[in-house]
Amino acid sequence: MKTIYILLSVFTLYIMSGCRKNNMEIPPVEFGKIDAQFGRDSYWLINDRFRKVINTQVYDGKNYEFYIELNNFGNNGFQDYRVFHRLDVNLTDIVQGKIYQFNATNSSSDRQRKSEISYEYIEAIGDKSIHKFYRPAIGRSNVSLTLDGIRGIDYRTPAIEGYLSGYLYNIADRQDSVLITVRFLTEALR
Repeated sequence: MKTIYILLSVFTLYIMSGCRKNNMEIPPVEFGKIDAQFGRDSYWLINDRFRKVINTQVYDGKNYEFYIELNNFGNNGFQDYRVFHRLDVNLTDIVQGKIYQFNATNSSSDRQRKSEISYEYIEAIGDKSIHKFYRPAIGRSNVSLTLDGIRGIDYRTPAIEGYLSGYLYNIADRQDSVLITVRFLTEALR
């Protein structure tokens, strides 16, 4: 009887250890992070469960979209001063090492969803506010993004890391520009 019990125990342990080896482990999602300068404002932030500063849209296999949204309305320690930044980026055919150049597609002062990059800025001091919208200059490729790496290929939307730098221009006033430099890691979506 003891022999049967020992054989059953060994057989059960063998089966259980074999099952464990076949399970594929997916690495945990790394939180998105940025090290950015928008004009005179600098930020170094990491996403957490409660506040996301870099947001990734669902990847369809062709278009990869993400945006950085920084909002200190109400939590900056200054009651009468608030700032909002939003940078939208749309990339096609993500490939590690690829360098993207951005420029505007036409002279319209409307927001262009397909211009691939845009920046919105709101500053409020007391009851007065400034709202500006920026995009690349027409005919000039003065904004570039270098895709340094792609992580989490097994996820529905992989994470990408890279560096973006260049000038964007106010659509209402071509003399107004902002220098944007961002080192980023987007967050993968399962």
